Amino acid sequence: PAGGIDNFNNYLEKNMRYPKEARKRNINGKVTVEFNVTTSGNLIGFKVVRGLGYGCSEELIRLVKDGPAWTPSFRDKTPFESAVRVKLKFDPNRIEK
Repeated sequence: PAGGIDNFNNYLEKNMRYPKEARKRNINGKVTVEFNVTTSGNLIGFKVVRGLGYGCSEELIRLVKDGPAWTPSFRDKTPFESAVRVKLKFDPNRIEK
């Protein structure tokens, strides 16, 4: 992602909107989504690899789609489509009440 992985992870943490139902049920754990970055940097083919339910997977997908732009992978100076996995921990004890 533009700005590097550390900045991207900070973006995820800072911009996460804990789903109301997940907070209400005290849902805790990691969500993993996978998607492809096309040769033009578009994000396609989102799928949930590990979810928690209650809107957590949808929130991570929203964050990725609304977040920084992505650069395609390159091999011998030629861009190619690649799969990426992103994880985010949902912990109701880490959010502001």
